[in-house]
Amino acid sequence: MKHIDDFRAGQGWFLDKDNKTGPLTMAFKRGKVVASPRHFHRSTHEYYLVLQGHATLEVNETEIPLGTNALVIVEPGEAHRLSAASDDFEVILIMERYAPDDKVILAEA
Repeated sequence: MKHIDDFRAGQGWFLDKDNKTGPLTMAFKRGKVVASPRHFHRSTHEYYLVLQGHATLEVNETEIPLGTNALVIVEPGEAHRLSAASDDFEVILIMERYAPDDKVILAEA
């Protein structure tokens, strides 16, 4: 068992960080630091659950405005990145267990 009294007290990959237990990896991210490079995953789904604030999730060529209570599932092979987050933005990111060489960073245009 892993127990976290207040997952909002910190941020980052906090569940199954060592990839030794459980089928999922989970993160809590907040504020503008959530911006990520454009990338895709070969076999992994990503679930973005917005707790508060707003940001933009770019998926392929589409910009999706995210707000409180939004849920987006990014499929394997879909190029994506999170950007333009508000200071109060908070998101839980859930994905399958880490797989080596699954994440592919794309060059910026």
